[in-house]
Formats: sequence, C-alpha cells, structure tokens
Amino acid sequence: MISNTIIKNIINIQKSNLDIIILAALSHKNQLDERFLKYDLFDSQFFFEFPNIEERKRLFQMYIQKAEKRAKMKLFNVDKLDELVKKSGGFSAEYIKQLISSCVKEYLYTYIQKKNSFTIKQNFISSKINDIAK
Repeated sequence: MISNTIIKNIINIQKSNLDIIILAALSHKNQLDERFLKYDLFDSQFFFEFPNIEERKRLFQMYIQKAEKRAKMKLFNVDKLDELVKKSGGFSAEYIKQLISSCVKEYLYTYIQKKNSFTIKQNFISSKINDIAK
C-alpha cells in the first residue's frame, strides 16, 4: 500500500513538469519493490560497494583513534586488528563506526560499574563481529 502511494506520487510529480528532484536511498537493492524498476521511475542509479579490506582497516583505525581521543584514555588493544578486519567483510563504514561506538559504551559502562582500569579486549570485538555475521 505504501509502495503504491509513493509510485503514484512520483508519477504525478513527473507528469507535472515541476522542477522537483526526488532522491531515494537503499541499503539493499534487492529489497526494493519491483514496481519501482518496472515503471522506470529513476533517471539515475548509483551503487556504492562496501569498503574493501584496506579501507575497513583504515576505518577501524580512524574510529578507534577518535574513540580513544574522546575518552581521553587507551581503550583498544589492536594486536589482532588484521584478523578483525578480515572478519568484517560486508560491513559498511557506518556499521564499523557503530560497532566501535557500541564496544566503547559497553566497556565504559563496565568500567564505571567495576571502577577498574582495562582495555577493550580484541576478543570482545571479535565476538561481536561473529555474532553479527551469523
């Protein structure tokens, strides 16, 4: 029902010859209702691939560095960063950012509760990645 309404509105806008630009974004093209493609509603389509292994490594490093700078303390033991990067295939840049952020929040909460000094264990992040990959 929602798809029908959107399609009708897009068609009406196209027929009106108004200078209106419609932008749409999807995480997964295969989840798009086929009617959007059938009616040729899009003038242009752009596809962005997930980051490759080197890009993911740089993303992990950047978000870890930012998290530690904000926390003003060393949080991560990055001895097994390469292993984590390999396991994170298919993760977007935003997802990597959220993963690091959730690890920091969870560990800082633990830190406050236990009032102990610690670093975020690499196996914790690895287990989170494994859970997500299932």
